[in-house]
Order: sequence, then structure tokens, then C-alpha cells
Amino acid sequence: MGRVATIAALFLCALLAWGCGKEETVGSQQEAVGRKQEESRAKSEGPTSSLPTADRRLPTGPAEPAPASKVSFRRETRKEFDEAVEKILALEQEAQFAEAMQLCREAVSRLGNHPKASALLEISTRLRDEKQAAAQLTFALRKLTSSSPGEAEVARRELLEAGDVAFILLSKILRDESGDLALQAAKLLVEARDQRAPQAFAAKLATTPPGPLRTALCDGLKTLADLAGKEVFSTLYAALRDEGKGTRGEGRGKREEQNPKALDPRTSGLAPSSDVAGVLCAALGTRCGGDAAKLGQLVGDPAAAETLKAYIAKAIESDDAATADWARAAAPLFGVLAKGLHGSYFQGTNFEKLLFERLDSQIDFTEKTLPFPEGKAESVSVRWTGYLVVERDGNYMIASEFDDIARAWIDGKLILEGQAEHGAAEQQASVTLRKGFHELKVEFVNSKGPAQITLSWDGPGFGRRPIAGDALSTLPWKGMRRQGGPK
Repeated sequence: MGRVATIAALFLCALLAWGCGKEETVGSQQEAVGRKQEESRAKSEGPTSSLPTADRRLPTGPAEPAPASKVSFRRETRKEFDEAVEKILALEQEAQFAEAMQLCREAVSRLGNHPKASALLEISTRLRDEKQAAAQLTFALRKLTSSSPGEAEVARRELLEAGDVAFILLSKILRDESGDLALQAAKLLVEARDQRAPQAFAAKLATTPPGPLRTALCDGLKTLADLAGKEVFSTLYAALRDEGKGTRGEGRGKREEQNPKALDPRTSGLAPSSDVAGVLCAALGTRCGGDAAKLGQLVGDPAAAETLKAYIAKAIESDDAATADWARAAAPLFGVLAKGLHGSYFQGTNFEKLLFERLDSQIDFTEKTLPFPEGKAESVSVRWTGYLVVERDGNYMIASEFDDIARAWIDGKLILEGQAEHGAAEQQASVTLRKGFHELKVEFVNSKGPAQITLSWDGPGFGRRPIAGDALSTLPWKGMRRQGGPK
């Protein structure tokens, strides 16, 4: 029995040993197969890490973010390209060609062989050519202000023929200079009708005091009104509203509440305001065809025309002669007219000494009603100016009764001229007039004795009557007041 038990135990150990060895062999074989499959997969996908294969299979914490997709890469590349081009073009307009070329090189280096890089290379080539052209034009720029008219004219022609590079350089001069060179640059940009000029002129106005350069800038903006964008006119309009307020950037209502006289040219910067207002008036006439609504759209304020109208009415009272003259010239465009005629009363029979001015509703006077001091209507002369307002096209008869001398002009043409030697006389003139405003001037002289002057008319649809009421209008002037005698 003992021997049998021993043999059975040995047999059982042998069976157990064989089973364990088989399990280890199968496990090793499975592990080998797994390694071969992974290595095969790695070869087909290519290397994805510098770590050994065994290490990549080990859990190492949270997974690393996957690389950006090709779509994402293209989106980021396009954004980078657009930003680079924007900066490069801005440098180009500042005439900083070398800096723009450097930025081009850096962008191309980052983009590598991406298709966008070729566009940047083309821009870089253009910049190189512009840099060379700019160096060649330096001499011509210096000669623009030459005391020799011949040299200045040659330089002017050379710059105009050079095209875009020259205009970029001229714009830079306008930004950086304020003397005669800037003045010549402004004139050339207007002559060339450069698209960038209006915006450059508007920006320069903000820092330019009254003088030849400021006048040239405003004249240039009037000439190039058709090229200017809305931002130019809105900037000018804002500058006019803000002139003298000292509260830029605040709400319009608040600004006006703080300074109700802000738009009054008698209390704010006179010349700068009238210059800018002159540009806006020109824009109303040329850019907007006289349409107030279009002007409002252009400057971003529906009340722009009314604002300008109020400004002009006040500017007429300005102590600055140039401002007052400008306002009177701009008044008809906005309908800033007074009913009646501008009467200028003189001492002397040849308009020698101006005594006073006043607004007369019509011309109908005798020695008793002529408003001279103390009723002295001898050795005097009077001049009336304004507009004859015609309602219908047709033939009109203009008549005047006078004593001693009377003359009348319509649209600069003398139509009446007479002298009464023995008592009052009358003259008539037939004229053909179209509907609208016609310049009217009447002169009267009385040496001594009785005096008389009347002006009447008849025309289509009405008989003879005094020229009065809506038929007469005039430009306001400083100190204008209605009939009531001398100042």
C-alpha cells in the first residue's frame, strides 16, 4: 500500500507540473502575438511618439490633447495671413516699406510652403519696387518748394507721373509737415484726385490752425467731395459741433446743455468752424444735390441742415469779417434770407459816407419818409441790394418814379437810368425773366429839394403794383434790423 501511494503521488505531481508549464507557454505565445500585432499596426500608422513601444502601452494618466485637424490648421493659417496682410498694408500706406518687407519675410517663414505664402511673396516684391521708387523720388519731393518755378514744375510733373508711390509719400508729408511742403503736397493730391486724400485732409484739419494750409485742405475737401466716404463728413460734422465745447465724446444733448453757445460762431473758434462748415455746405450742394435729408444721412444726423442753418445765421453777426462774408455767401443755400432789400444810406451824392444800413420792405419814399437823421434828405444817396423773386416765367415791366436820379440793375444788367430836372419823372423797362431769384440793385441820388423814389412792376397774371413782400429778399448782414431809421 505504501509503494502504491508513493507512485500515485509522484504521478500526480508530474501531471500538475505539466499543466503549469503548458499554461505558461500559452500565455507567452499570446503575449508574443499581441506584440507582433501592435508592431504591425505601428508600422502602418507611422511613429506617433518618441517614447518606446512598451512605454506607450502603459497608462500614464489623462490622455494628451490630439493634434489640430487639417481644417483647424487652415482656419488658423487664414487668420494669421489676414492679420499679417492688414499690418503690412498699413505700414505700406505709412511709407514704411522696409518694415513692411520684414513683416512679410517673418510671415512667409511661419507659413512655410502653405499656398498663402505665395501671396505674401508677391506683396513683398511690390514693396521692394516701391521702396526703390521712393528713394528715387526723394529729390523731386525736395524740389517741390524750390524758389525756381521751373524746378518746382518739373518736380510736380515727376511726382504726378510716378503714381501710387508718390501719393503715399505726399500723404506722409501731409501727416508729418505743416509748412509750405505740406501745402504743396495737399495741392498735388487734389490735382491727382487721390482716393486717400479726403480722409488724410480731414485728419489734418484737426491739428491745423487758420492759414494757407487749412484753406487748401478745406478747398481740397470741397473739390474731392465725391470721393470722400461718409466717415469723413461725419468727422467734420462732429468737429463743428464740438468746436469750443471741450466735451468731446459726450452725448450731444449733454454737451449743448453744458454750453448752449457752443455753436455760436461769435463765441467759439471762428475761422476753424466756418472752414469746416463751408465744406459741409459744399457737400450739401454737390454731393447731396441740395437735399437736406441726404446731408443728414451723410453726416449721421437728420438735423444737420438745420444745425448748419442756425450756425450760418449766427455767423453773419461774427466780428470776423471773413466768417461773416462766408456766412452771407452760404445763406441762400439754406434759405437764410430776409424779406426786403438791404438799404445802405450815405451822406453825399456819390455814396461817400455810409451813415447806416437797414432792411427795407419796399422802395417807396419821399423826402419826408426817407429815414435820414433829422429828415435831411438833401445831398444824399441810397443803394438797395437783394433779390427779385419771380414766381412765373414771362415778360415783366419794371417801373420807377424818381426825383432826382435813379438807376436799376437786374442780374448785373442796367435796365433803368434817369435824371429828373424839373420835378419827378418815370422810366419803364421790359424784361424777360425766368422763375427764381434774380439779383437786384437800385441806386438813388437827391441833390436838394424834393425827393422821390418808387419801384413797381406788372407781369403774368397781375397788374401794376409795388415790388414788395415775397417778391423781395436779401442776404442778412451784421446788425441787420427792420425799417425804423438809422442806428
